[in-house]
Order: sequence, then structure tokens, then C-alpha cells
Amino acid sequence: MSATNQLNTDMMKAIIHAKKMEDEQQCLKSRIVKLRKEEEKANKRIKDMQRRQQFVRDIKNFKTDKFTMLQERNNYHKFVEDNNRHKFNEDRNIARQKIDSNIRAVRERNKSQFVEIKSH
Repeated sequence: MSATNQLNTDMMKAIIHAKKMEDEQQCLKSRIVKLRKEEEKANKRIKDMQRRQQFVRDIKNFKTDKFTMLQERNNYHKFVEDNNRHKFNEDRNIARQKIDSNIRAVRERNKSQFVEIKSH
């Protein structure tokens, strides 16, 4: 009877041990599922952060491009303005030179006419 008793005790111990192992395995499986869900949440947060960072980068690039475009437009307008001012100054100088040469020519003509009047 003691051998049967020992056998029953060993069987009970084996059943209890198997039950414990099954419980531990179940706990590990649930822990793995929980960790996978946490990993998925973490990956989602990372992707959201990456999207936000990309959005911020795109906005900064847009602002920079717009600023650069406005600056280039202003530089172009300034160039055109300076160029027009330069042309105007050149034209004015040419006109002054023509006026001065006309005045000299009139003075020379007047001098020659005055000399002719004196000599008569």
C-alpha cells in the first residue's frame, strides 16, 4: 500500500507540477501578448512623432522657401529699380552734355556774330 500511496503522491506531485507549469506558461503567454501590445503602442507613438517632425520640417521648409522667394523678388525689384535709376542718370548726363554742347555752339555763334558786327 505504501508503494501505491507513494505512486499516488508522485502522480499528484506530477499533476500539481504540470498544473503549475501550465499556469506559468499561461502567464508567460499573457505577458508576451501584453508586451506586444505595448510595443505596438510604442511604434504607433514613434510613427506619430515622426509624422509631426516631418510636418514641422515641411512647414519650416515652406516658410524658408517663401522667405527666399520674397527676398529674391525684392532683390530683383531693387535691381530693376537701380538699373532704371542708372539708365535715367545716364540719359540725364547725355542730355546735359547735349545741352552744354548746344549752349557752347550758340555762344560760339554769338561771339562770331558779335565779332562780325564789331568789324563792320
